[in-house]
Amino acid sequence: MKKVTFFLNDPLHKYLPEFKDAKVAKDPKLGTEGGLEPVKSPITIAQLMSQTAGFSHGLGSTKVDEEVIRGLYYTQHKDIAARVSAYAKLPLYGHPGEQWYYSASPDILARLIEVFSGQTVAEFLQKRLFDPLGMKDTGYNLSEEQAKRMTVLHTYDDAGKLIKSPRQTATSGITVFAGANALFSTAQDYSLFARMMLNGGELDGKRYLSSKTVELMRMNQSKDLFQDPGKGFGFGFAVVDDLADTKALAQKAHSIGTGLIVPISL
Repeated sequence: MKKVTFFLNDPLHKYLPEFKDAKVAKDPKLGTEGGLEPVKSPITIAQLMSQTAGFSHGLGSTKVDEEVIRGLYYTQHKDIAARVSAYAKLPLYGHPGEQWYYSASPDILARLIEVFSGQTVAEFLQKRLFDPLGMKDTGYNLSEEQAKRMTVLHTYDDAGKLIKSPRQTATSGITVFAGANALFSTAQDYSLFARMMLNGGELDGKRYLSSKTVELMRMNQSKDLFQDPGKGFGFGFAVVDDLADTKALAQKAHSIGTGLIVPISL
């Protein structure tokens, strides 16, 4: 495995040149048809990790969101490199560092893992995270035995009756090793990852991440851009800065059976 030294403030195009000429929609509601302009400053790795790079996930109601969801998820891509190359051609929702906007930037981070490590994301995560942590039911593709435990997706018919969805999540043949989606896991497996993070990067006496790395991840990296009272956004997830300001007694959580396999995002 090759090793690359990089810094969080490095420009993205240093490693993925296709983003050098990134363009921003002048009006997100109009998308490309409303005109595009060059980014005011280069996109950085830190901005990708804090969701402040200006990208979209395609989940909103603007034309930019529509273009993104069609270009990323309604179009077939061979692998994560192809998806990210397509992403680079789509308009940004806003200028880097000027807003917090939920996006598929973890897909770009997944591609960076491949560039930095010389491995596929699947290989890297298996070797560096899943196997060492004992996450035996986590991965991009499921075995036949695991697929039998995959949770069934449901929807509503025209009469409002709950039915089994005719379209189920594919459990094999996946080649786009994404960062924003596509992993399968169980509550038991995910608890190992969560406990490791909660314990500052260490679990059962073994260190997986440096304490400094976890500290940086937990810090609010979005300044005042994350518009949620009492909270900020670190590297990868939201963080609570002031519980009183959230007006919540505690953060809600939902539990599932420990043997059930469900789609997750890491």
